[in-house]
Amino acid sequence: KRKKGRSEVRRRHGSVADTTHVLEVLPRTKEKDMAHLPDVYWAQRTDKILITIDVPDCPQPKVEIGNHDGGDGYLKFQGTNGSSGVEYAVQLDLYGKVNADGSKISAGGRNVFLAIQKETEGPHWPRLAKEKTKLRNVHCDWNKWKDEDEEEEEEDNFDLGGLDNFAKFDDPLDKDIHTESESEGEDDVPNLL
Repeated sequence: KRKKGRSEVRRRHGSVADTTHVLEVLPRTKEKDMAHLPDVYWAQRTDKILITIDVPDCPQPKVEIGNHDGGDGYLKFQGTNGSSGVEYAVQLDLYGKVNADGSKISAGGRNVFLAIQKETEGPHWPRLAKEKTKLRNVHCDWNKWKDEDEEEEEEDNFDLGGLDNFAKFDDPLDKDIHTESESEGEDDVPNLL
């Protein structure tokens, strides 16, 4: 068998000049032209979704929250880091319906925080996004997370402020609670000392 030379390969697959021409026709995308995908941290309550978008120094974020026609909610975010000029963008189709009018946003120095109101108060969503696939930039915010049973305990409003001040009670350790008169009548108790 004879080895194929470069000229034979060029004839079968086209010339190097043809390949270069094809590359020049395709639009070039540079990393600086593309928006970066920010990290999204989320937690929830029975009535709202708490979302933190990790974009530092984003003074004027563009956020759109709503529901698809007859479907579940969505979140669109776009923002620019004020100091570096890096653009960030993310779009999520949410698991359930949301109330855009009851939702709030806060843009701070380190991140953008959203409190998205659920359309109906109810059980916790099993995930943030509608699709079951793992999204590499979406994480649970364990600092803000509360389980449903923790929320019920919080709703009981157990207020320690209504209890009396413990300083006015006698401290049993400050007194000798075993006096001679008590110990004389109790012969059944062995002496521990």
